[in-house]
Amino acid sequence: AVYSSQVDEVSNTSPISTVEIKTQTHKLKLVSVDSIEKLIIIDGNNSIKEFKNLEKDWEIEIKIEKSFRCYCSNLENLRFAIDGKDKKVDGIGPRSFSWAP
Repeated sequence: AVYSSQVDEVSNTSPISTVEIKTQTHKLKLVSVDSIEKLIIIDGNNSIKEFKNLEKDWEIEIKIEKSFRCYCSNLENLRFAIDGKDKKVDGIGPRSFSWAP
């Protein structure tokens, strides 16, 4: 007897499930438009960055996790941007504020 069999090519066509992990990392740019005695940044992971005696035109870009809190001794002299979008907080003198997406 002759046996005939057909073999179908087996391919895994089911999509591989990928889990997209959205990072909560943001780019924070800080700029002083005049002198700032003290600036403290605390991000969402409680990482603390402290800056002292900042002069006019000082700037820095840092990565923050999730959100951040800020204390600034001269808030009127601080400008900041998050992921390239300019932000401003109103106030004069020593003030604190927070930002969350």
